[in-house]
Amino acid sequence: MMQKTKLIQLGKYYHPEPGGMETHLYDHCCELRDKFDIQVLVANTKPRTVTEMVDGVRVTRVANWGEVFSSPMCPTFPRHLSRINSSAGSIIQLHLPNPLAHFSYLLAKPPGRLVLVWHSDIIKQRWMSRFYNKHLYELLARADCVVATSPNYAKYSPFLRRYADKTVVVPLGIRAERFESSTQTRQQAQWIRQEYGEPMVLFVGRLTYYKGLENLIQAAEKISGKIAIIGNGPLKNQLEQTIRGRGLQGKVFLLQNVSNDDLVSFYHACDVFVLPSNKRSEAFGVVQLEAMVSGKPVVSTNLNTGVPWVNQNGQTGLVVPVNHPEKLAQAINYLLENHEKSRRFGRNARQRVLENFTIEKVTGRMERVYDKILNGGLQKERAAAVIYE
Repeated sequence: MMQKTKLIQLGKYYHPEPGGMETHLYDHCCELRDKFDIQVLVANTKPRTVTEMVDGVRVTRVANWGEVFSSPMCPTFPRHLSRINSSAGSIIQLHLPNPLAHFSYLLAKPPGRLVLVWHSDIIKQRWMSRFYNKHLYELLARADCVVATSPNYAKYSPFLRRYADKTVVVPLGIRAERFESSTQTRQQAQWIRQEYGEPMVLFVGRLTYYKGLENLIQAAEKISGKIAIIGNGPLKNQLEQTIRGRGLQGKVFLLQNVSNDDLVSFYHACDVFVLPSNKRSEAFGVVQLEAMVSGKPVVSTNLNTGVPWVNQNGQTGLVVPVNHPEKLAQAINYLLENHEKSRRFGRNARQRVLENFTIEKVTGRMERVYDKILNGGLQKERAAAVIYE
């Protein structure tokens, strides 16, 4: 039997921890576990190291003593990485931004082909740039391949532009079957619409600085429907105060601890999904895919990231200017009032996901990347075009 290629995944956290990067990494590993010898190295959420099998994948969660500037503090991470028995024929896939895994890789120097998956530039901690950028460029120079999750990010990231000759585009993906409608889903969706009112506008995501939720709440007074905001995060209390201060308690509902099954029902219950993000930290917007595959039109913002590439203006939904509550409200109301166009956008949205963003198709593209870097490297002049079709 031919020995499987070792694939070492260096992430931040791993399933069942929530988050778009964590879910994508988990799905990616599950899809590849029969073809590769996969080992995942991530931070734990506790000050102890645990190695376990998670759905057939070996995962080491390294003792974590807290976070500094959103990065886990795991002093033994380099040691655990150096203990993984890799070789020149191994693949090391590092998901960025992730200073912990980045510096651990530089310290441990494990042999193997290096693939950097560039989920986002570092946006919030700009003051770190003078110190950190030099090291990022060194890492990019070492990499055999850099994977951008959208053509927009490959085009606009100042880091990726410098290394365009080895940057390819492979988008994030989802398991479409998780969001299929069932009798139970439809019944729960009907109850949600009765409980919270209709028409319904839905937001799903972490309640944090780059989501633009202050613009959505400001727009709420002009939106002709109810708004459900599902998520948790550091802005929870602030958003609750804003909702109360504007007298929107009967119109804007802030919901936490929604189960995965109930979340699917909310997607099917809503009329329009909205992603009002206003910072480049929103590099892709996986939740758009989840709403789209549920057949819902999306209103998102014109960031120079993957967000308006995923949701295509006039095809799968509407794209509005960043930080413009009035335009946000107008676009949402347009879709709430124009039912046939809204349904058409929803059908287009679902088809776009099924054709381009299922985990099966995305993983197939990553396998092509692996094959290329193990067998002669990327074709410089056609790198980005070869992978994403």
